[in-house]
Amino acid sequence: PQPPPVSDDEYWMDMIKNPWDLTVVVNWETGSADVDLHGFIGDNHVSFSNKVSKGMYLNWDYTQHNDNTNPEILSVDGNHGKSLEIRLRNYNGGVLNDPVSVKIYNKTATGKPKLLKEYNVKLHNDTRYLYGVCTIEIDTFTISDLKSNITVL
Repeated sequence: PQPPPVSDDEYWMDMIKNPWDLTVVVNWETGSADVDLHGFIGDNHVSFSNKVSKGMYLNWDYTQHNDNTNPEILSVDGNHGKSLEIRLRNYNGGVLNDPVSVKIYNKTATGKPKLLKEYNVKLHNDTRYLYGVCTIEIDTFTISDLKSNITVL
């Protein structure tokens, strides 16, 4: 029998070079909008300007979706007893008609990703804010909605 097809998300997660326990996959519609994925664990922050920080990695960062639909991916290795905060920013204020997809996966004992939760975030074109998506407890994979925004400008 043929193996089941691999999802696009699984394809990209297979390309991650660093070890990981948890990954966040962000994708958005075709167009010029530059959606930025930000991750915070305590005082550690990863984003387009700082792609690695103490077991947290921004594996892929794309500045538009005119000629690709590749996801931005953040992965976490270790960081036990801590929580990961996920935020998004419409960096260039590009028009987004559709919600931004945010999928959270953990790696199972077999090494395969398991989808824990999916969000469809209506991201506005206001560039002043990091929009809160969720907080993930790394040890238990408990996910809580994060409704607060952080002003960046």
